[in-house]
Amino acid sequence: MYSPEFLSSSEFETFLAWTAPLASSTPEQIGAVAEQWQADLDFDSLDRLGGVAAPLMFERTEDFLRTALTFLEGSSISSN
Repeated sequence: MYSPEFLSSSEFETFLAWTAPLASSTPEQIGAVAEQWQADLDFDSLDRLGGVAAPLMFERTEDFLRTALTFLEGSSISSN
């Protein structure tokens, strides 16, 4: 995930110090993360891939969020 150069650089030490408070630290938190990773690894939806006619598209702009379905229905979602 990270290059060998980054891992051996001083920036990596700074990165670790900055991200350490965000990391799981108790046995319960670490267990929850491990369970979620395992659930992600166990999830298999390849059998449904053939049924996807078009991927879902999100467009994010400053004022609104629209999906491909919104465009197909001819409506829009405004932030007002």
